[in-house]
Amino acid sequence: MENSRRTSAARLKLLRDLIKSEAVSTQQHLVEKLRQAGYEVTQSTISRDLKKIGAMKIFLPDGTYKYTLPEGAPVAIDDRIVTIVRKSILDMSYRSPILVVKTVPGTARSVARAIDSIQIKGIVGTVAGDDTIFILTQDDISAYEVKEKLHDIIEK
Repeated sequence: MENSRRTSAARLKLLRDLIKSEAVSTQQHLVEKLRQAGYEVTQSTISRDLKKIGAMKIFLPDGTYKYTLPEGAPVAIDDRIVTIVRKSILDMSYRSPILVVKTVPGTARSVARAIDSIQIKGIVGTVAGDDTIFILTQDDISAYEVKEKLHDIIEK
């Protein structure tokens, strides 16, 4: 049991290192790299590992995607966050206290993480699917203010 924990911990460390050092855009690429390093992994193992380490796929200005890791401290609203939000959000509507955000398919999780990192006042929490995010806000006013804040980021 302890050996498998060490193996799992070592695999997760290698996965983090790969994401930090290479522009990795697919889980299959990670499977191949880990197999080259001697780990027998499947795509589903990689998928679970990516969730464990908090990796997210971000949209790059050149139109491609890559995996990235969250930083320890909250992320300021920088160009990376603006790019994720601007390129991925298609529509927003609210019926207080829930704001519904429609995104490009496959990007809702990354957008939700970006929104969480901004730490907008009034957000209680976010839940992301494939192309939809539910943002629970404190009240009517918060729902409107969060929608306006996201709109401002998109227009930035």
